[in-house]
Amino acid sequence: MNQKKSTPARGWYLRRKLPHFDAPGTIQHLVLHVFDPARCRLESMGPKSTLPYKQSQPDKVCLTDPPEIAEIVKEALLFGDPARYFLLEWAIMPTHVHILIQQRQNWSLGNVVQGWKRHTTKCIKALLGRDLLPQWGNQIIVWQPDYWDRYIRSDSDLYRVRQYILENPVKAGLVTKPTDWPWSSANTGWRS
Repeated sequence: MNQKKSTPARGWYLRRKLPHFDAPGTIQHLVLHVFDPARCRLESMGPKSTLPYKQSQPDKVCLTDPPEIAEIVKEALLFGDPARYFLLEWAIMPTHVHILIQQRQNWSLGNVVQGWKRHTTKCIKALLGRDLLPQWGNQIIVWQPDYWDRYIRSDSDLYRVRQYILENPVKAGLVTKPTDWPWSSANTGWRS
């Protein structure tokens, strides 16, 4: 995954009307959404499958259908750890991704997120083909243009956010326990 070295951190700034905070050493909870979150819906995939989410329309992206898309996103997240950021927790959901990272020196948050989006869009395009992805003009659209970030303010905040990310697939009704979801840090062995 090619990514240029980032510019220095910017502190507080606005991008597309959303406030962002960018500083080395900061622990951030990020949420990236697919371009149209309504594109996935719950439907049965049959008795042999344990993953209840399926793409609702053939021309829309769902991050867990086919499963190769979730693997692309997972590999992109793992790629930058620990050189560009410290990856603490993550969960890939059908319509969004939760990521908890600690920022590193010389890698701005915006450049890290841009790298994830650029690389995964390129790989998803190669997997599904251009005709099966939403387009805006000549551009392939997989992700919403901005992202949500919230810096962690205390140890109790860190604990709460970690639990929230790990429990997200359970709360969504996808699995009964966090370790059953194949696309999250709760699934054992992701650090090995």
